[in-house]
Amino acid sequence: MPSREIRRVKQKKAADSVHPLEERRNKKPFLYIFSLGLLVLIVVTFIGVPIASKAGGSQGRSIFGTYGKKYIEFIYGNYFSNQVNALAAQISESLDKQNVLGQTYQVWREAFNRTVVHLGILSETDTAGMYITEQHLDEEIYLNGPYMENGEFSENLFNEASITEKVNTRKTFREGLREQEYRQDLFEHTKYSTEEINFLKSMASPERSFFYVTWAYSDYPLDEVTAYGRENSDLFRKIKLSRIAIKTSEAEAKKILEQLNLNGSRFEDLAKNQSTDTYAEKGGDMGYKMYYELQSDFKEKSDLDTVFELSPGDISKVIAGPSLWFIYRCDESPSAPDLTNEEMLKTVRTYMERFEAGKIEDYLTGKARDLKTLAAAEGFDKASQSMDKAVFTTDFFPVNYGGTFFFSPVRSMSEDTALNTAAYNENFFLETFKLKKDEISEPVIMGSNIILAQFHDERDAPEENLLQLDYYYPYIVQQFRDESLSRYFLTSPKFSDNFNEKFAEMFVPQGSAGE
Repeated sequence: MPSREIRRVKQKKAADSVHPLEERRNKKPFLYIFSLGLLVLIVVTFIGVPIASKAGGSQGRSIFGTYGKKYIEFIYGNYFSNQVNALAAQISESLDKQNVLGQTYQVWREAFNRTVVHLGILSETDTAGMYITEQHLDEEIYLNGPYMENGEFSENLFNEASITEKVNTRKTFREGLREQEYRQDLFEHTKYSTEEINFLKSMASPERSFFYVTWAYSDYPLDEVTAYGRENSDLFRKIKLSRIAIKTSEAEAKKILEQLNLNGSRFEDLAKNQSTDTYAEKGGDMGYKMYYELQSDFKEKSDLDTVFELSPGDISKVIAGPSLWFIYRCDESPSAPDLTNEEMLKTVRTYMERFEAGKIEDYLTGKARDLKTLAAAEGFDKASQSMDKAVFTTDFFPVNYGGTFFFSPVRSMSEDTALNTAAYNENFFLETFKLKKDEISEPVIMGSNIILAQFHDERDAPEENLLQLDYYYPYIVQQFRDESLSRYFLTSPKFSDNFNEKFAEMFVPQGSAGE
């Protein structure tokens, strides 16, 4: 920004009777908020939150996907990196130290999605031939750029900045202005019809309330768990193992096996120096593992069976896994499960809930149908008492699939949590809203619960709820349009998504299956 441009912008600023920011805020509040957001983004860029030091550098390019011919790449200081930093700063006060990896994933995924939309918008504006004038760019940097001191543009800060910094700043602001203009063209002049609002109001009624009973997975009887464990005892056999995991090639794994065949006592040293999984630092020691815990590490069941046939001290052949090659050593012979042990039965139940959920659901659904049959003769309350089931009541709610915030939510009047996922269960609404007064639904599977509901009462949505739609409708439309715009770019055939694979490569330990 040459000195004459600084003087020109200053003169224009002094000549304006209304401060440009005030004018923008008054005339175009959405654009004003967007500009402030852009300013915050730029500030965060220069402050930096180095959450992702593992990215880039000597580890090579961190490419998470493409949009058109553009790489979606993490480079310190680019749009993707700035979004990671901004989102990380937002959650820094509420960071859950027990779930750092999960929160890191959420931050990076959201930053990635924003970058996809950003690149998509730039692609659209390129196609349309959009151009940001140098004068417009100068004014934006002068008013909102990184060269501010005490609320004013500082020539000293500007002059102290390197050429590279200035070039990057102009690139960032130019792209931001293009995105701003694109969104303005799409959304700023939106008009709303009273008929649209009335249509939404009609969707808010009728509201219904229900009596209901639940069966949780934990209601699956212990004797059924024991029987399953007995019938499938092989899955719960336990063995103590050590292993070496090789990522490079099968040939490399075979070379290591040759060394072990010459001197098996070197297993721990070779594991520490050659293995690539999380057991390496412990000399390959995996501890005790159950058969089912190891299944995902093997391509062939016969290879896993071979490992369980090893005697203490025996070393296996090279075994191919989904992405690694393994060499196992048996440290202790396998043992059968003790199905009188409480902890073992908890393990069997957990396994069933994860891998045999259908078996549990069939059993509990049968119990729910038994109650429905009994209720036809005795009534819902008495039948529930006979089967020792507590009856809960819902608040009033309409067909609110997806949990739209401007309609009443599906909510229990008690502290029962079985309905927490009801808003996303289409079958729940189909079953409950086809009922006539006092009729009982078919059992509905909802997460790890089975629900049986009786239609209790119905009403029109309260007038005060409907009046809120008049006020919130513009915000509702804006939210839907933002979501629609994101979906447009995130489902575009121009978009190639490699995020999960790259994230796992950067942050998730390799070869940790079964740990």
